[in-house]
Amino acid sequence: MPKYGYHLARAEGNATRTIYRALLPAIARRRISGGAPLSFNVFAYSGEKSLPEQIASIRSFLKYVGRPNRFTIVSDGT
Repeated sequence: MPKYGYHLARAEGNATRTIYRALLPAIARRRISGGAPLSFNVFAYSGEKSLPEQIASIRSFLKYVGRPNRFTIVSDGT
């Protein structure tokens, strides 16, 4: 028997990722308010497939945690 919940959740995730990816240029242009200066560096690892989630995560970090000395994103080559 097919697992309908699983397949529907995957379809919903793919649809959300597609919409978010299409809106990325507008989202990236928006200013991020708040964020106190932090005294450490942050490194993140990302790939092309997870780019929308990575951008949302970085923007959330900058808004709610603060701005580190340096934020470095390392690509997996895709």
